[in-house]
Amino acid sequence: MTRRIVQLVLAVALAAGMAGQALAAEKAQPKAPKKQAAVAAPIRYDVLYQVRLPVFADLLAEKLEQWAARELRQKPGERDEDYALRKTLGQNFHQSVERALRELDEISVGWRIDRETKRTFVDLRAVALAGTPLASSFSQARELKTAFAGFRTPGAVFQANWVGKALEADAAASARFVEQLRQKALKDIDLQGAGDDEKRIRKELANQVFDVLRDTAASGRSDGAVSVLLTSKAASLIAGMYVADGLKLQDVVRKVGEFLRDHHPAFSGLKLDAETFEGVTLHTMPLPLPPVGDTEKARQILGDSPELVLGFAKEAMYLGAGKGAVGRLKEAIRRSATPAAPAAPVEVWLALTPVAQFVAEMGTDPQREHAQKALELLGQAKGKDHLRLVVRTTDRGAMLRIEAEQGVLEIVRAIRPDVGRFLLGP
Repeated sequence: MTRRIVQLVLAVALAAGMAGQALAAEKAQPKAPKKQAAVAAPIRYDVLYQVRLPVFADLLAEKLEQWAARELRQKPGERDEDYALRKTLGQNFHQSVERALRELDEISVGWRIDRETKRTFVDLRAVALAGTPLASSFSQARELKTAFAGFRTPGAVFQANWVGKALEADAAASARFVEQLRQKALKDIDLQGAGDDEKRIRKELANQVFDVLRDTAASGRSDGAVSVLLTSKAASLIAGMYVADGLKLQDVVRKVGEFLRDHHPAFSGLKLDAETFEGVTLHTMPLPLPPVGDTEKARQILGDSPELVLGFAKEAMYLGAGKGAVGRLKEAIRRSATPAAPAAPVEVWLALTPVAQFVAEMGTDPQREHAQKALELLGQAKGKDHLRLVVRTTDRGAMLRIEAEQGVLEIVRAIRPDVGRFLLGP
């Protein structure tokens, strides 16, 4: 899904350059055909720009070919293996964007300043031609379920979750690119000044990792979540993501972990196979406190010994770090026992109030002063303090929205009163 959105953004930029058309009207109403009404929601944008891609597809494809011919040449001094990787990546990108241009029916960009709810957002919408693989991909995205729904944490300062299924052609291209990365990595190992036994071991481990990366890419499946908690009493991160063979990755971690534990004192606290929870094998290690000026504050936030935990299951890997990370990770795994449909295929947000509260309590004197002022402004928003990116899909379309809520706009107004008045009014 992320790959698709990048393609659509590029298509918008290219179409804008060729079309030379803009519609800028106060609260203009989108005029999509009735058959696209499910995608073009009844939102009154302040600025709206719409392009029918079939009109420009041939011209844009020609410009794309010119770009590829110009940029995908070997540069002076560029190593053959580096050029091969860059060329493959460029060709994959070229083919994906060209296919998107051929299969898209309409794209639009709309900007809305909503002074009533005190927020602003930009929407990028795309509608695929009926019957195309891209239209089918958008439609199927609505049926996807995530195996990491439990990682959505109330009170988190940062949250990200994603789930998607790549087109078969894109997945195959990604797998081929991983194979090229493998060959380059193996050549690099041969060039290193190590003994034959050490090279053999490094290659075995590298091959295991690249096997998982290749199979994950070939599956076309993406699924994962990240959550960050930040308060004056605790800071931690937990994450989980799909991999094609978590147990093979775990074997690599075990081998590397045993070597590090036996040869490096810093890893003496590493506990491999520390415990198994809900079918997930957890490996833990205590971390030293970071070298900060105020050790007491660091201890308050991270604990006497921050935790690092890696977890592996058949088709998943997990990470936790910080104070109470093991407990938070286990709770998220428990809540994710049953796959669930996400609210949106992709959602990323940052909450400003927890950040300001943290700085107000834990920062230096000047930082605390600024943070207190920010909290006063954010308090007016009553929890509406998020920067958010969301991707939603319909039967044959998708919409990416970037939104700033009231609290964000209040901060902007304090820094730039002229911009603030434009966004929020007098």
